[in-house]
Amino acid sequence: SNLDGAPCTQGDLWVELGATEPREGYLRFLTNYSEQQRAVGRFYRAPHAALPDIREWLDQHNVVPGIAKLQALIAYSFLGICFFNAAALLLIMLLRRRKELGLRRALGATRKRLITDLVMEHSGLAIASAVGGCLAAWACIRLLRTRPEAYYAVIHADPWMVFVGVSTAIVSIMLATLLPAWHVIRANPYSMLRS
Repeated sequence: SNLDGAPCTQGDLWVELGATEPREGYLRFLTNYSEQQRAVGRFYRAPHAALPDIREWLDQHNVVPGIAKLQALIAYSFLGICFFNAAALLLIMLLRRRKELGLRRALGATRKRLITDLVMEHSGLAIASAVGGCLAAWACIRLLRTRPEAYYAVIHADPWMVFVGVSTAIVSIMLATLLPAWHVIRANPYSMLRS
């Protein structure tokens, strides 16, 4: 069918606005165009020009399903739980080493030196966690790609995602080491020796 003479048509267009072209000005242009077309009798309704950005457009068309957002929320919650569990386990481990750390402090080791040593000790754990996390993520991606839903087929791991994952694992282990280490090391070394 020929839509050239139709009184009203609707369509979505992608527009890239430069830094010198304000969004409000282009929206005003669209509204004025619709008003002109209505004045000549092509449109019968009041103009309804909209200029959503990419995020708004994705939300309006439900491109990212709610289940994917829920899965992301669960993943971030799980990451937080893992971080606090790692910090608690490292705190328990350091509390068991109170006498050793107290002895080193009594013999003249500075707090900075002890924290540096503990961070170096746990750097191997950080690297192992990063490698294990990457392998687990790769296995999960492979498993998700077997699902019948179309949006699972496009899931992949790019180098930036791997870098962020490895960095997150290393920083998390370092933070989970520093917080309990500072708690243990700031105590009086003589009380640490008596414990």
